[in-house]
Amino acid sequence: ASGRRRPRGVLYRPDSAGDDKKPAEKKKKAAGRKGKGGTSLEDEEWEAQVKRDLAKKKKAAAAASSSSSEKALTAADKEELARQTSRRDELASVLDRGLSRALAAVRSLCESDIEVGNS
Repeated sequence: ASGRRRPRGVLYRPDSAGDDKKPAEKKKKAAGRKGKGGTSLEDEEWEAQVKRDLAKKKKAAAAASSSSSEKALTAADKEELARQTSRRDELASVLDRGLSRALAAVRSLCESDIEVGNS
C-alpha cells in the first residue's frame, strides 16, 4: 500500500499488475552478470529487456489514466468505486474533525502545569 492519494471518483487498484519477477530475483540475475568479462551480448539483451519493460509500464500507466472515466468502468468496478468513495468520505470526516480535536487536547495537556505521578 502506497501513501499516494487518489482523486475523488478514481478507482483504486493495487499495483499488482507490475513485474512478475521479485526484486530479489532481479538482483540475483544482475549479480550473476557482474565480473564476467565479455558479456556485452548479455548486457545488450538486458538493456533491451529493460527498455521493453519500461515501454510496457508507460503504456499501462497511459491506459490506466485514460480508463479512469466512468464509461470505462464495469458494473463491479462501479460498485467498488462507490464503496471506496464512501470509505474515503468517512475517513476524511474523521481526519477533518476528530484528529484536529484530539491534537488540540494533547497540545493543551502538554502545555499545562499539571504533574502526573505517584508522589
